[in-house]
Amino acid sequence: MQQARPILLAALLATAFISTDAWAFPHANIRSKDTLDAYSGRNYQEGTSAVLSINIGHGCTMSEESYTTRMVTALFPNGLDPDLGGIAYTTDGTTNYEGNALFGIKPLVDYDWKEIVPIKGNVPTYYNHGVKTTDVRAIHWRWGYIPDNFVGYADVSVSFPKFRPDTCYNKITVDIPVVQYCSADSKHQEDHVWKRDRLKKKDLHRIYAWMKAPTSMFPTETIVAPGYVASLTIVRNLTTNPLPPSCGGTGQTLELYPTAADIDMYLPPLDGDLPSSGGGGSGEHVH
Repeated sequence: MQQARPILLAALLATAFISTDAWAFPHANIRSKDTLDAYSGRNYQEGTSAVLSINIGHGCTMSEESYTTRMVTALFPNGLDPDLGGIAYTTDGTTNYEGNALFGIKPLVDYDWKEIVPIKGNVPTYYNHGVKTTDVRAIHWRWGYIPDNFVGYADVSVSFPKFRPDTCYNKITVDIPVVQYCSADSKHQEDHVWKRDRLKKKDLHRIYAWMKAPTSMFPTETIVAPGYVASLTIVRNLTTNPLPPSCGGTGQTLELYPTAADIDMYLPPLDGDLPSSGGGGSGEHVH
């Protein structure tokens, strides 16, 4: 697995203005479950596994022009900070280990993307078919083709930890920043037709960053909806793992969001994907 490194985004960001009507569009989010149960929508029971679909509801459209999604990157808040050792855990059946919010992360094979790149990093020690100290921190889905008028998905398999019996926490909200990288499309009726062989060139012209706040690599003009981020919630099974009496019947919720440093490290395209100089719409090809 590769480690992501910060790269120069100035050429692309120069033309990445987000229109003021961005709130009118569907957001990039975790696809809500179709079959609703006690853990409905985007809630998942502790100690289980799931396939999450990151919903890409539209391209980076602005000023009534069509921009097709070519790349999607997502970052998971399972790094060294915070350590959830006092809140959640994984286990080999005998020994308990720290409980990362998401672990055993694997992208699903999807031939709509030319490349799918899992990027590993250090995480608190956990158990998943052996004791481990690294896991997938981010995934880059590269050189796909999702026209503005179509919906696409980026799928990933994850596992959830269990809540420690002695903690008062009963929910963990997991925030997952997502970034779309788009190419300008034609504005013609063809934009409403999906064809595998269209838009072969790799120029990138727009960024839609679905994260709460700007960072040094993702300035204000790239943030689609400030304060918004894709998320899911891990829910305690209060039947088999009730809250301790000391909690007074009231559970606590922990929200996890990656640091700005992690966002800037893991969410930009890998080195070599963008020209380091020149305008974002200059026609330069990405190599």
